[in-house]
Amino acid sequence: MPNNFENKKKSFFVNFWWVFPVVDVVCLLMVWLSLQHELLDLAAFLIIASILIMVAQVISFVCCICKKEWWRGVASAIVGIICFSAFSIVSFLFLTIANSQPDTFGKEHPITEELVFEVPKNEYDDFEPIIDSLSSDGELQIWNDFQGGMYQYSFYYPELPDGEVFLRCFEVQENIGLSSSRLQKASMVEVKNHSDFGIIADRQRFTIYEGDWGDYYVARVEVWHKNASTGKETKLMEKNYQVEGWMR
Repeated sequence: MPNNFENKKKSFFVNFWWVFPVVDVVCLLMVWLSLQHELLDLAAFLIIASILIMVAQVISFVCCICKKEWWRGVASAIVGIICFSAFSIVSFLFLTIANSQPDTFGKEHPITEELVFEVPKNEYDDFEPIIDSLSSDGELQIWNDFQGGMYQYSFYYPELPDGEVFLRCFEVQENIGLSSSRLQKASMVEVKNHSDFGIIADRQRFTIYEGDWGDYYVARVEVWHKNASTGKETKLMEKNYQVEGWMR
């Protein structure tokens, strides 16, 4: 039985050797298209997928040679070399674009006079919230972290049911969501047995990716709560802050 299973695996790699280069080409094409639209996370994922497909292609070549399927082995090797060359070129373009293309988001959303906002405190500045057990309002404070675009936040609030607290950020003038695919997870803090006014998030780190260092714009920082029992999400408070993007 084990030998039969191994033979079936080898036969699959021999008979369907052409599948791997086709999928590889599709992955590389999607990488190129994603780069055109600056979807760098998707491009990185597809490059990893392309590497895995190329590994499968090497296995296919070895199986073809072991089975003495010479023409399939030669074809697999030639197509593999072509795909590897294309992969190297696309990877180089990906790294070049990711590292050299400026992010003009901040320049495209300059701070205007009518905007009201706060500036994040420096990393080592102290913050003493107004503690009032009868208050229904929360306290939110943002600090600069060790690089531009990287921040910390602390959040104080009255009684809350069990669940999670997290941030959502938006550029204030056009209401554009900021780093939405990463921000919620990075800023999330568990809420458990919170019965009176007190701290919920204590210097929790998060990153805003839109923009470059020094290109400041205003973001609306919203604090949300997700109820552990019902799954309902409720916005607790919001404040406007001057922010910049982290240069990748």
